[in-house]
Amino acid sequence: MLLSYQPFPESAYTSVRFFENQFVFGRMIRSLHYFAANLIVVMVFGHILRIFFTGGYQGKRKLNWMIGLCILSLILLSCFTGYLLPWDQTAFWAVTISINMFDYVPAGGFLKELLIGGEGVGEKTLQLFFTLHTTLIPSTLILFLATHFWKVRKAKGVVTSRLNGPGDDEKSKKRPHFGEVFAKGRQGDQDVHEDLIFLSKDTLSPGIVRAT
Repeated sequence: MLLSYQPFPESAYTSVRFFENQFVFGRMIRSLHYFAANLIVVMVFGHILRIFFTGGYQGKRKLNWMIGLCILSLILLSCFTGYLLPWDQTAFWAVTISINMFDYVPAGGFLKELLIGGEGVGEKTLQLFFTLHTTLIPSTLILFLATHFWKVRKAKGVVTSRLNGPGDDEKSKKRPHFGEVFAKGRQGDQDVHEDLIFLSKDTLSPGIVRAT
């Protein structure tokens, strides 16, 4: 999609349609991109709610909680900037209406001008949104995600029970890492396999003829 898209008002919509109709699995790839973007918003928001209700933002995890909120904000901003890129009527007017809402908040005029790059949504806005969506936001998101996962590992996993105070952080239940789960699963499979072999030897009918 990145290689075929053209961030110019006169060719943006055409390049999107060209990718859908001329590239192999183009329509499916764009649909996956669209639905995955919506799904990740739901998943991250649900994760934020779980952390809030289990008290996982307390104690030493406060900084990681703030990083998680930044990740959610970056994902929402990525969805917002990507919505304009098809440059159809729905995208144009949805972004125009959303940006005009900044007029009703403090410092909204500055933020509005910063986002659209001019007096109204146009070529500069499209190119700015394209740069944010494909370069700046993904790079920043990768950095925040790496830091977030590192701090989760440093905290010995995620919190799965409600914390009553900062001192409960170390006493709370932790969800085991994938490696531990995989190792336990492999051990369980081996035990079951050995039990089945033992049972098969005891219950084997003498009338069964084995292949030689």
